[in-house]
Amino acid sequence: MTRSPITRLLHETVHFLLGLIALAALTALCFWLDFGLVSTAFTYLILIVVLSLAVAFIPLVVLSFIAVGCLNLFFAPPIFSFRVDYPADIITIAAFLITSLIVTSLVRRTRAAKDALANVVDGIPALIWNTSPDGSADFSNQRFRDYTGFSSEQLRGRGWLDALHPEGRKVEELRAAFAAREPFENEVRIRSANGDYRWFVLRMTPLRNEQGTIVKWYGTASDVEERRRAMEALRDSEERWQAVFEHNPTMYFIVDEAGTILSVNPFGAEQLGYSVNELVGRSVLNVFHETDRAAIQRNAASCLEQLGQSMSWEARKVRKDGTVLWVRETGKAMLMKERPVILIVCEDITERKRLETHLAEAQRISHTGSFAYDVAGRRLIYSSEEHHRLFGFDPAAGMPAPKDWALRIHPDDRARAVQTMEQRLRERTDYEVDFRIVLPDGSLKYIHSISHAVLSPSRDLVEIVGTSTDVTDRRRAEYLTQQVFERSPDLVGILGRDYRFRRANPMYETFWGIAAEKVIGMHIRDVVGKEMFDRLAKPNLDRCFSGEEASYAEWFNAPGGRKYWFVTYSPLRLESERVEAVLIIARDLTERMLASEKLRDAQMQLAHANRVATVGELTASIAHEVNQPIGALVTNAHAALRMLSAEPPDLNQAHEALGDIIKDGRRVSDVIDRIRALVKKTPAQTDLLDINETIMQTIALIRGEILRNGVSLETQLTKDLPSIRGDRVQLQQVIMNLVMNALESMGTVDEGTRELQIVTGKDRDNQIFVTVGDSGPKLTSESLDRFFEAFYSTKSHGMGIGLSICRSIIEAHGGRIWAAANVPRGATLHITLPTSRNRALQ
Repeated sequence: MTRSPITRLLHETVHFLLGLIALAALTALCFWLDFGLVSTAFTYLILIVVLSLAVAFIPLVVLSFIAVGCLNLFFAPPIFSFRVDYPADIITIAAFLITSLIVTSLVRRTRAAKDALANVVDGIPALIWNTSPDGSADFSNQRFRDYTGFSSEQLRGRGWLDALHPEGRKVEELRAAFAAREPFENEVRIRSANGDYRWFVLRMTPLRNEQGTIVKWYGTASDVEERRRAMEALRDSEERWQAVFEHNPTMYFIVDEAGTILSVNPFGAEQLGYSVNELVGRSVLNVFHETDRAAIQRNAASCLEQLGQSMSWEARKVRKDGTVLWVRETGKAMLMKERPVILIVCEDITERKRLETHLAEAQRISHTGSFAYDVAGRRLIYSSEEHHRLFGFDPAAGMPAPKDWALRIHPDDRARAVQTMEQRLRERTDYEVDFRIVLPDGSLKYIHSISHAVLSPSRDLVEIVGTSTDVTDRRRAEYLTQQVFERSPDLVGILGRDYRFRRANPMYETFWGIAAEKVIGMHIRDVVGKEMFDRLAKPNLDRCFSGEEASYAEWFNAPGGRKYWFVTYSPLRLESERVEAVLIIARDLTERMLASEKLRDAQMQLAHANRVATVGELTASIAHEVNQPIGALVTNAHAALRMLSAEPPDLNQAHEALGDIIKDGRRVSDVIDRIRALVKKTPAQTDLLDINETIMQTIALIRGEILRNGVSLETQLTKDLPSIRGDRVQLQQVIMNLVMNALESMGTVDEGTRELQIVTGKDRDNQIFVTVGDSGPKLTSESLDRFFEAFYSTKSHGMGIGLSICRSIIEAHGGRIWAAANVPRGATLHITLPTSRNRALQ
C-alpha cells in the first residue's frame, strides 16, 4: 500500500526522534560505565545497524553525524571538548563514521530491493503465494488478496485452499501432488471477492536446498476464463465449419503464405483423384498446370497483400491421372493463429471452358467474330473477343459505344455499309456486306459480314445476329497473285481440259506476239505450233491431266527469236479430285544456257592448258620414255640386217629381232598416244575405269621425272577395287598434278629422304579413296586452308590453278578432295570417289 508524502514524513520524524532518544540514552549509559572511545564507537555502530531496519536513510545519516559529535565531545580526550589530541582517536572516529554510512547505504539498498520485489510480485497479473513443504501458505501477493477478498492471515496455512472451488480443492489430490515432489499444474476455478468463480491455471513449483530437499513451494494462478470462453466459441465455430468443409460439394483449400496445403476437403481431394492425406503438406502449385503456376503465385501474393479482400481467377488444375480440370477460384486471405493463410473456393468450369475454347479457337483460326445487335436499342449487346479484336478494340475494356463501331469503318465504305444495314432492317431479311475498317494504327482490314434477322412471334424484327470475318489475307493474296501473274517475267497461263487458254499473262504478247486477251480461248496448238504441240506439249499436258507434274526444257523458234525455255505443267483441282485445268509456267533460260556453255568451254580450255603445261614440264621425262624404245628399235634393226646378210642368213634370229622391233615400235606408239590424249582438246567422256590402271598409266608418263628428282616411289594399290565412272584423261590430269606438285615441293628440301607414296582402297562408305603423300616441307595452317583456292600457290613461280582445277574435276565426279599435313613434314592429298556412277558428268 502506498503512503502519502505527509504520512511518510511524520513516520520518518517519529523514527528519527526515537533514534535520537536511543542515542542519548546509550551515550549516558556508556559515559556512566566509563567506556573508552573504541568501545563506545562499537556500541554506537550496533545501534545504527538496529535503527537502519526501521529508520529512513537521511535520518540515519544525521544520527551518524550526531554520534560522531558525541564520541568527540564525551569520549575522546580531552572530554567536553571537540579537540582531539591523539591521531588514533581521529582514526577511530573516522572509521566509525565510514562504517556507519556504509551500513546505512547497504541497508537502504536492501530495503529498496525488497520494496521493488514486493511491487513486482504485487504487479504481476497473477495470483502468487508460497507454502511450506506440506502446502501451508505463509505468503500471498496483494493481487491474490484483492481478488479473493481474503486478508493475509486468512490465506495463511490451509486458508488459501478455501478460495478454490470445492471440485478443485480435493485434499487427497493436492497431497498426492505435493508428495510427488515435482512441479504440477492444473486448471481450477477460484472464487472472487463477489462470489463468482473464474477459471485459472494453477502451477506449483518446488524450491530445493543443496541436499535436494524441498524447502518451499511457489504457486501462481493465471486467469484463463476469457481464453476458455473463446476456445469454446472457437470449438463450436470449428465444428460448424468442419461440417460445412467436410460435406460441401465444392472444392475448398487452405494454404499458407508459402503455398503449402494446410487443409483440403474430401470432395476437393476426390475431384483431383487424391486422398486428403496425399495433398496436405504438399505445395499447392503441384496441382496446377505448369503454365499457370506463375499467375497463381501472383494472385496468391495479391491476396496476402489485401487481407480480407476476395479475389477471383481462372486456372487449370491437373488431376492425379494427368487430366486437366478448369476451375474458377475465389481466394481470401486471413489470419489463422496469427499466421496469414488463404482460403480458396474452387468451382469446376471445365465444360464451359471446353466450349469457349472450341468457339474461340474456331473464331481465331477463321478470323471470325460474332455479334448481336439490339434493334430497339440500336446498339450492340454482344461482341465476342475475336469480334472486338477485328475492329481494334480491347475485349477487356467493355462494349464500345455505337458511334465508335461506325467510326472504324473506312470513310469511303461507311455510308454504303450503314445504308445496306438499314435497308435490310426495313426488309427484315438476312444480308451480307463487304467493307474496309481503319484501325487506330492506320492499318486497313477487309471485313466480310453476314447477318441474320431474328424475328419475334409477331414477325417483328427483334435482333440481328451475325459474324464478321477478316478477309484481308484473302484479298491481299488475290491482289498479290494478280500482281505476280501480271508482272511475272515468265509465261504464265491456265489451260483447260480442252487445251484452250483460260488465262494468260502479258508475257505471251512479248514472246508469241499475241495479246494476252486474245490468247484466252485459243487452242495451245495455235500458239506454239502443231509440231511443238504434238511432240512436247500434248504428251506432257495429258500426263498433267492425269494428275502428274510434268516439265521439259527445249529450244523454241518464235517471232521473238530462238529461245531456250524451261516449261512446267502443274495440275489444278478446282472443285473436285479431277484435274480441271493446268497451270503453265515457262521460263526463258536462254541467257543462262549460253553463259553455261561459255563457262564450260572456258573450263575445258583452262584444263587443256593445264595439261599442256604439265606435259611441257615432263619434256625430259617423255624424251627419256621415247628414246629408250627407239634406241632399242635401231639396235634390233642393225642386228636383223647382219643376220639377214650372213651366209646362210640366220632367219630365226632375224625373226626375233624383227619381233623386238615391232614391240619397241608399239611401246613408242603407246607413249605418243598417252601424250596425245592428254594434250588433245576433246569433250569429257564418261567410261567405267579401274582407278589402279589409271594411276599406273599416269606413273608411266612421269617415271623419268620421279627418278630425275631422286624420289623413292611407294605404291599400295588395293586389288579388285570396284570400277568408277568418269573421264580417264581428267582423272589422269588430277593424279599427274598431285604427283608433280609433290615432286616440286620435295625439290626444295635438302635434308632427309624424298618419299612419295600413292595408296588406293575402299572406305567405310563403300567409296574409292586415293592418297598422294610426300615428305616435302612443313605446311602452315594458312596454307592448308587456302590449298585449293584459285590463284593461290606456295611456289614462287606457280600460277595457283592446278589444284583448283583438280578440285573442280573431283567434285564434278561426285567426290571430295582435301589436304592434311604430315608429321613431321610433308602433306597428303586425299581423294574420295563414288563407285560406278550411273549419271553423266555435268
